Amino acid sequence: MFTALFTALAGLLLLPLLLHLACPYLFRDLRFFLKVARVLHRVRSYAARSPPRTILELFTERARRAPRKPLVLFREEVHTYEQVDKRSSQVARALREHAGLQQGDCLALFMGNEPAYIWIWLGLAKLGCAMACLNCHIRAKSLLHCFQCSGAKVLLAAPAVEEILPALKEENVRVFYLSRTSDTEGVDSFIDKMEVVSDEPIPHSWRSNVNSKSPAMYIYTSGTTGLPKAAVITHERILLGCGLFFTSVLTSEDIVYNTLPLYHGAALLGVHGCIMQGATLALRSKFSASQFWVDCRKYNATVILYIGELLRYLCNVPKVISSMHQNFLQTDYKYRLDYLCNTSNILMDYNKPQMFHRLTQEPDSALSDVNYTNRSAGVDSAVGRRLSPATAACWSWFTYVAGSVDME
Repeated sequence: MFTALFTALAGLLLLPLLLHLACPYLFRDLRFFLKVARVLHRVRSYAARSPPRTILELFTERARRAPRKPLVLFREEVHTYEQVDKRSSQVARALREHAGLQQGDCLALFMGNEPAYIWIWLGLAKLGCAMACLNCHIRAKSLLHCFQCSGAKVLLAAPAVEEILPALKEENVRVFYLSRTSDTEGVDSFIDKMEVVSDEPIPHSWRSNVNSKSPAMYIYTSGTTGLPKAAVITHERILLGCGLFFTSVLTSEDIVYNTLPLYHGAALLGVHGCIMQGATLALRSKFSASQFWVDCRKYNATVILYIGELLRYLCNVPKVISSMHQNFLQTDYKYRLDYLCNTSNILMDYNKPQMFHRLTQEPDSALSDVNYTNRSAGVDSAVGRRLSPATAACWSWFTYVAGSVDME
């Protein structure tokens, strides 16, 4: 009797060790799967509410709870949650009054990386309108095509759209420049109109018909196989995408450094993830390999967003510049610096470990290692946490679900 009892107890004690030897990633997989399940449950519960809970509601809650918390760092500017909330309310009122936008309408935004991009998007969300995120580097036929396929009634742009103005006038499209004055015939200025309206909260009745399946924004394909195509991003899919930040354990103390263009889905994911977790976004107007680590140190960045070849550019900078990175790692830097990126890009880059060698060669590096070797059964995640093949496959599926869109 006692022998059998002791044998059973010994077996129970050895079970975790045996499971670790047989399935070394089992417990990590279980923890990850539970996080994914929590995200899916949360998004479904948000969608089932009346009115539904969207990224806008999460933002306004953050603004109430931590009004002085920085949301956007840009150059020497600091924009708090409260300031962005008030400016977005001004955007909503100005667009409703001067552009005639109502819930269900769409506005096309043509501008580079600036803090105004974020409060314009939130202002449109307060109106119940969708935003078409136009690539600010395209011109002529491609630009006109992108605008037309969004069904937008209004174009809000930097002064670089003159060549398509005749076509827009024929379609009775209202065009506003992001400036205080405009010398172009038929084009109004917008900032001066925004600054004179009230910044009081916007009533929910202005967006009462919005639900989780309503279009929140349109992002565009690159156009490498033809003209760019508009992809519909609903409010539900925004929250699903934010789940990647939740599973990566992003906290309100993190500072996310972004050099990606805000019309890109990965950059928008960073904006929404920061809002969901109450974190701070450090924004740069465009990517600079020579200034990348300088900015990370300047803003005390703890997370960076990257896609595709960005790390290759960082690895290929001249040695005098890469030494900044070594100095960055050798300081008393208190925080981790994680990589968050599109999972499909991670998987494609696993066969290029040399890309990351220079970023992770220091033994005490504060950076998370991202690599893949044929000798290992698992892979490292985008945030330096070991994932088994099962978890990697689940993450890939989750990314697909979060990012899958309807093409117009």
